[in-house]
Amino acid sequence: MTGRWVGLVVAMLASGMLAGTAVAAEVPNPTVEGPIEGGAKGYAWNHSLVPLKGDGFDYTEREYFYGGTATNLSSGATAPYKTRMLVRLPRDAKDFNGTVVVEWLNVTATYDLETGWPTPGPEYLMRHGIGYVGVSAQLVGVCCGQGSLKVWDPQRYAPLVHPGDQFSYDIFSQAIEALRDPAHNGAPGANPMGGLTAKKIVATGASQSAGTLTTFVNDGYTRGGIDLFLITRGGGPYKDFTTPIFTINEENNEIPQPDNPRFVGWEEAGTAHAPKYWEDYADATAKRDLSVPSPLALVAQQCSINRGSVDYSARAMSYWAQRYLDDGTLPPSAPRMKRTADGQIVRDANGLGEGGLRHPFIQVPVAFNSGEGCSLWGNYTPWTAEKIRALYPTQCDYVSKVTAWADEEVRRGWLIPSDRDDAIAKAVAFRDAWPGSSLDACARTVSPPCAGAASEIAGTRVGPAALGRRRRTQRRAIHLTWSASHRGLDVYCGGRADRLRVAYAPGRLSRSLRDRAVLILTSNKVVSAGGVAPGANEQALAGRTRLRVGKNTWYLGRRAAARVVYRVRSGRVLEVGVADRRLFGSLKRARRALRSWSL
Repeated sequence: MTGRWVGLVVAMLASGMLAGTAVAAEVPNPTVEGPIEGGAKGYAWNHSLVPLKGDGFDYTEREYFYGGTATNLSSGATAPYKTRMLVRLPRDAKDFNGTVVVEWLNVTATYDLETGWPTPGPEYLMRHGIGYVGVSAQLVGVCCGQGSLKVWDPQRYAPLVHPGDQFSYDIFSQAIEALRDPAHNGAPGANPMGGLTAKKIVATGASQSAGTLTTFVNDGYTRGGIDLFLITRGGGPYKDFTTPIFTINEENNEIPQPDNPRFVGWEEAGTAHAPKYWEDYADATAKRDLSVPSPLALVAQQCSINRGSVDYSARAMSYWAQRYLDDGTLPPSAPRMKRTADGQIVRDANGLGEGGLRHPFIQVPVAFNSGEGCSLWGNYTPWTAEKIRALYPTQCDYVSKVTAWADEEVRRGWLIPSDRDDAIAKAVAFRDAWPGSSLDACARTVSPPCAGAASEIAGTRVGPAALGRRRRTQRRAIHLTWSASHRGLDVYCGGRADRLRVAYAPGRLSRSLRDRAVLILTSNKVVSAGGVAPGANEQALAGRTRLRVGKNTWYLGRRAAARVVYRVRSGRVLEVGVADRRLFGSLKRARRALRSWSL
């Protein structure tokens, strides 16, 4: 196989379904070389600002050149090219979940800008074993601009050649083909996946790249290889939903079409096109690598940059993207911004936009945030202590409202549990309007209950809990209300709806694992293992190893770093989690372990 075939393309062209588009019937595998080393700088452009090794992750970052012959898919003309991709993957194959996010890098600043890496947060991607690839698909990113590759490091990037943006769509597709089918990459045949297998590809891009991906979709350039589009900060309307499309826009960038069974769009209230969360990363990269200030940074310095929680949305959508790839579940819809008949955002008495996807610090505000004002960067204005106290007489009142809304967002699927906890922690730390205040009187109201106890399942972890930890260390690390202990089983937050349970191995089960966590379960419905969340029907577990212990039916799935475990009663999944393979490697040992805790 030399490429990914697209059925009936010739017939579609003949019938006019792809009028004006001369789409090639296959995506060729390019020639791939690397990893690339050396150069005047000694590292790649877009080298991660965030360490690639930390608690729960260990990644590599390698750059590859790829090239060959690119086709102008609108005219059929061909031209030679060579560009690059920057690849970040787990060092250990068992930590890779099989999904690779491939970003069409943005060139608005005349150099490659990342969004798909910094906005959800590199740590989030790495803790979930998601691969990331940034592709230099466009001419200005390769040459000409002040931070373009050939200008920034002419020694390292001397071999690169780009024939023009009319060839960029095929160039992007060939990058995906090189990741999907590395065995057929041209000599020297380097494998950018480093021996891992890309099971699912998510194509992403923001702002200017959202526009190019819209053309990519609407003009029939997809040609297979992509499982999902995640397009942000622009794009649309879309005409082709053969490949599903998820999108996130700031409040003043209206999504031009309604949701459908293959399309979901979120409009974030109180956010801007280039908010502070992203701008800080982009600015730090420019300061590290550019000899003169970025033109975008010079303008941004004159702005009070919007501080909307775009990272919360990015992580929530990343969760749903993976969920969709696992089991076909779409993200939940969210209200669109309220607009007048002429398209203007409806604003409340404080000037805040109404409607839209609202995160805690927009729904329960202590400052003004808007997408309007300073061009790309919007506006942020802190409120006076007097104004804040007029809305929330005590800090307890403020934190209670943040907690209630964050819990509601988790319930609706717009906020992942760990970000719910983050929002509450920030609210607790914010005392500007109530100096010297104490939360003791309302500690029960504002202390983090179990809605955020489990967070996500990643590797050998379920949120803050980790397999292999000793009991005392675990309790210190989790920082949640511990409610009970029974036969080596700790229960965090006693309610049944969202509890987190951690079981420890007694000596009679395993001397080597004695007093170490060997099983972690959560009943949080937002958390899924292998695409199955609490509340799912037992039929969703078909094909997994099944055993009966007491009143429960247990299923054991497979996962790279641990066994996936499901507890079922009356045909309904009650809890999901992870288990140590050494005690759950066989049905006999698993049954013995489960009986020891009376689960």
